Amino acid sequence: EVIKTSLAIRTDADYEGKVNDIITISLDLKHLHIFDNVTEMVINPRLPTYSRVKCLVKQNTLNILNKKVNLPKAMPLKDGEFDVVIPINSLTINKNDKELEIYNVEKIDDKYLVQFFQNGEVLFALSNEELRKGDKVGLDISLTELDFYQNKELVFSHLNSINELEGMVYYHKEKNEEHKKVKVLDYLIDDLELSCYNDLAYRTFITASDRSIYDQDLIFKFTPEDIYLDKDGLFELVVKDVLDYDSKKYALCIYKEKELLILLKEGEEVEVNQKIKASINADMMQVFDKKKSIRLV
Repeated sequence: EVIKTSLAIRTDADYEGKVNDIITISLDLKHLHIFDNVTEMVINPRLPTYSRVKCLVKQNTLNILNKKVNLPKAMPLKDGEFDVVIPINSLTINKNDKELEIYNVEKIDDKYLVQFFQNGEVLFALSNEELRKGDKVGLDISLTELDFYQNKELVFSHLNSINELEGMVYYHKEKNEEHKKVKVLDYLIDDLELSCYNDLAYRTFITASDRSIYDQDLIFKFTPEDIYLDKDGLFELVVKDVLDYDSKKYALCIYKEKELLILLKEGEEVEVNQKIKASINADMMQVFDKKKSIRLV
């Protein structure tokens, strides 16, 4: 049975393919990911995506993995026991602490999958450095990425670290330092123009032989670090909430009924219901085809 699907393929900048051309491609099997067709769970590589452990919250203190962590204002959890889902990438191994003993280590590609066995529960973390079974280390936890459950019901969700806006692309011409006219890529979001100077984006859109790309609906994704307060910014937002995680503070804002998260710089203060302006670093945006859900940049 032949299954039709869409593929996004990276080519050389001087490649001159045409629509409906039949081409031959090669796959690098080292970077191939295989998923179960029914569960949609990844089969390889053998890296677990998360661990699930029990924890206790008492008097605004989180007791987890043999350590006590003061909960920030953005995490107003009530006292009680919780099941916590911990993404593997939210844990960082700290060799300066000796809180946990390593139960097993497995090398997968260029990383080390470190396994802990604590109070009858299995916990996974990744390390770039080689570690051995029996070593004692500590774990630093990114609180913004944790999900808390009670009686199998989600009671506190992780911080959504990806912003999304919809728009299109086009280009304009301007003179460069040599006074020659060159094409400049623009992202068009709600009639607001963001010039983009990302090389990959330029090659993807400006040099594309298929001009229909300029008529496609796209999704632009960016992190809270890529949007910032700017009194001359194009985006006008209203602050919905201020999320204080002690080491980091975020402004949860509303833009045309869409929630956007901004990482506040040190010393920046905003208030709920305050109207603010912001700018976005277009060079850092990821761009997806909305209809096909394929990443283009």
